Amino acid sequence: VLPIMAYSHNDEMQGENALALALSLGFSSIEIDLPLPGQDSTYQLVVGHRESDLNERSLAHTYLNPLLTTLNERNEGKNVSAGQWTGLYESRPRAQVQLVIDFKSHGEAMWPYLVSALEPLRTAGFLTTYHVESKRWSAGPLIVVGTGNAPLSEIYHAPHRDIFYDAPLMNLEEPVTIPASSARDEVTFQWTPDISPMASAKFPAMYHLGMELPPWSFIEKWLRGYTDEARRRGIKSRWWGTARMTQGIRKRLWMMISRGGADWLGGDDLPELAQWIRSS
Repeated sequence: VLPIMAYSHNDEMQGENALALALSLGFSSIEIDLPLPGQDSTYQLVVGHRESDLNERSLAHTYLNPLLTTLNERNEGKNVSAGQWTGLYESRPRAQVQLVIDFKSHGEAMWPYLVSALEPLRTAGFLTTYHVESKRWSAGPLIVVGTGNAPLSEIYHAPHRDIFYDAPLMNLEEPVTIPASSARDEVTFQWTPDISPMASAKFPAMYHLGMELPPWSFIEKWLRGYTDEARRRGIKSRWWGTARMTQGIRKRLWMMISRGGADWLGGDDLPELAQWIRSS
């Protein structure tokens, strides 16, 4: 399988074998919805788009444990800590897969549970890490990005970042301020890839203009203004909000977004998107 810059939106909705399906089609980015259900003595993170969707499928069982097993098998006998790791795709052994954790609610409360859940992958050396003090990257076959209600303060202040932040694509030029707290001073910074390797925004033109769109070249140029700024900063770009359009509109928007310079192309129908990308 050749990896493609395809983004599996709401991946857990693909069923029990969601991860296997995405990887078998070459998807390099997988979005996992993570609400925070009520806590009890057997608390664990479970995947689902809404709390009403939740069942017994835990984040660990559905995604993290299978990834750990596969990577352990493929890297047996290798010095992973020295960067001698093999990726998840045979055709491109060191290819990274991006796991996007969509914090559906209560980001601060969910944070320690996610950090804990990632510990086996962290210990094995499979997570991409940025060491803030030395300003050095340690590349791994997985890179984890938080979106939705991900707690920016926790991500920014981590001394060894292995969970990153999905930046606002349409506001990358604006400085960001994290307010002071009882434990931390106020900080203002610019978006960089060591904080945000990806930036996303909702694709607005279809809502404001419907199908009475101006010439494609106008929209593509408008999109490229944002994607070029992201690329200049070393950040990959993604537009969302197109996955549930009818097939004809969906493909028209994919073409427009691709020509507008986006790095990731997202969808809910994974076989359809993979086929479109490979044939375009």
